[in-house]
Amino acid sequence: MSRTYSVVAGVTSNAGTGLPLLCTWQTAATVRPKWFDILVGASGVPADYYVTCSVNRMTAAPTGHSVLTPSPIDPADGAAVATAGKLATGAGTIGVALMNWAQNQRATFRWVAAPGKELVSLITTVCGIGIYTLAHTAAMILEMTVFFEE
Repeated sequence: MSRTYSVVAGVTSNAGTGLPLLCTWQTAATVRPKWFDILVGASGVPADYYVTCSVNRMTAAPTGHSVLTPSPIDPADGAAVATAGKLATGAGTIGVALMNWAQNQRATFRWVAAPGKELVSLITTVCGIGIYTLAHTAAMILEMTVFFEE
C-alpha cells in the first residue's frame, strides 16, 4: 500500500534561472515519488503580476537546496524515502516538461491528478520532479504545496 506525503514551501520566484523552486527526488531506486496534487498561490501585497511555471522531471538532483522534510498524511506512516528541497543554488539536470501553467498573482492554481495519472519520477536514484518558473512580471513569493505518494 502506498504512503502519501505533503511538502510545503514559501519561495521567491526565480524566472529563467533553471533552478527548481520545489522538488522531490529519490535517494534509493526502491520508490518513485508520484505527484498527485499541486497548489500554488502568491502572498504579499496584491498586484497584477503573472508567473509562468513548469513541472519537469529531473535526471540529476539539484545542489545547494534547503532540505524540506515531507510530512506523512497518515501519521502512522514512517518517514518518506524520497527527499525534498527548495530554492536550489545549483541545477540538477532538467528533463522533460510534464506540464506548464500561467497564473495571475491574485489567483491560486491547483492541479489534481485523475486516479492512476499521477506525475511519476524516473526509477533511477537521484531522479525526481521539480517546479520551475519560466517567466514572471516581477519576483513574488509563491506558496507551494505538493502531495505525493511513494
